Amino acid sequence: MLLNLTDRSADPLHRQISIQLAKRILDGELEPGTELPSLTVMAREQHVSRSAVELAYTSLAQERLVKMRSRRGPIVLSLEPEDRRAVAARIGVRPHSVLEALEAFSGQLVSIMNKGRMCSVLLESLENYVRPERVLIALRDGPGNQWRIAKQTGEFRMIEVDEDDLLISELRKCDQPITVSGNGDSPDQRGLRRTLRSYNTRIVFPLRHGPDILGLVAVGGQESARALSGESLNIVNIITNQFATALAMADMYVSSIEKIRLEQELKAAERIQANLLPKGLPDGRSLEIAAFTSPSSAVGGDFYDYFEIDPSHVGLVIADACGNGVPAAMLVSQIQAILRSSVADGKPIAHTLRHLNNHLQSQAETGFFATLFYGIVDTKTGYLEYANAGHDFPILVRRNGQADTLASTGPALGVVPDLVHETAGIQLQEGDCLVLYTDGVTEATSTKGKPYGEAQLRDMAIRARHRTSQEVLDFLRYDFERFTSAGARADDTTMMVAKINRLSVGKSHAA
Repeated sequence: MLLNLTDRSADPLHRQISIQLAKRILDGELEPGTELPSLTVMAREQHVSRSAVELAYTSLAQERLVKMRSRRGPIVLSLEPEDRRAVAARIGVRPHSVLEALEAFSGQLVSIMNKGRMCSVLLESLENYVRPERVLIALRDGPGNQWRIAKQTGEFRMIEVDEDDLLISELRKCDQPITVSGNGDSPDQRGLRRTLRSYNTRIVFPLRHGPDILGLVAVGGQESARALSGESLNIVNIITNQFATALAMADMYVSSIEKIRLEQELKAAERIQANLLPKGLPDGRSLEIAAFTSPSSAVGGDFYDYFEIDPSHVGLVIADACGNGVPAAMLVSQIQAILRSSVADGKPIAHTLRHLNNHLQSQAETGFFATLFYGIVDTKTGYLEYANAGHDFPILVRRNGQADTLASTGPALGVVPDLVHETAGIQLQEGDCLVLYTDGVTEATSTKGKPYGEAQLRDMAIRARHRTSQEVLDFLRYDFERFTSAGARADDTTMMVAKINRLSVGKSHAA
């Protein structure tokens, strides 16, 4: 630790030591908790007597800048801002020159991205370098009309500021501070101007970034207009400009961090949702299934599932939750959990749909609802029992090319309370192909605005009916993507193809 000691100074050596150390402590160069050299070490480093160092340390301890310790160097203490100012005034130390003040202020802001901490640094800097009687900072709090006011006392409050406020309009056009004067009730004395006067602040410095007003700094007191002149006015102006730049950088930094965090969360949600999709059936010789889903964003509200209920029964589910993105994805995860739980408990289709409907009804205030098709195929007989809760009609293509649809047996889930969905049934034959899909498929449009439509999907399914389920799905998907390649796909798209390959009981053939 090197000090600038000289015999040419009017102050004795111990006074020079104490003043220079005090200045470093008040400037924050020596932080609280820093251990100063012992008496012997400091005396040797500065080429002074041990008694001179002892007098200097004693003086610092009397000002409560350090705490003395036996046989070891003193420890720098923490000071409240008001104590800092009082000590500086008593020993005649101004913490920085103007240039040093600005450099120190900039250096502190560079490493801070928290706006609350930034405001504390600004308030402390103004108190140290300018010492106005009153200071407050008002910052926009989000995109609306809410502003947050921070005061020297550490308190804050929220206020509403009209975008057309006259003072804001003036600050947008002015690069210099504005004096808030007058006590009248004329239009130009209302709004934010009146609020600032109520805090007894008189001079307003805009916090601008380009055309945007990020906030303002207001200083005041009875002598503010006279006190803030010349060098002090210049310091505040430069500091507030630096503060505005730091605020804008903090906003950009936080936005970029938030974007990265959101992207990471969406990727995680995408992986989780992908892991929820079925991986295949234990025995695909009787019933062969292929499916795909393509969300319009990272995660979506479309959902499909198929699962073995027992060795001779397979469940088929396709659903479309309202909306898309994360809320819809959360909804379909709840639907899948309830479905899987009901299957594990051996619950029939009607019971499962009633449970799902009541669950969505319990969240009615959120506006959540979903369409859903749930069917159970007997892989020995080919009989399909199903319920269709307001979902797009699945297309059943017979081996001979005849096509039927499986109509709804009730409305969407979550719309009507205490609803019981009746089930229906249909006999499937070997070679029959069942195509399930969501409205994102049929409502997607071409470049000319023509929807893909159910008729197109049915015709393509008829053409591909003799292929395997995966080949049928690939054929349908290729035709769909060719049709809508440059068109509008604003919704999630999902298809599932189930094909009966072989029946073992009451073996039947195409009608």
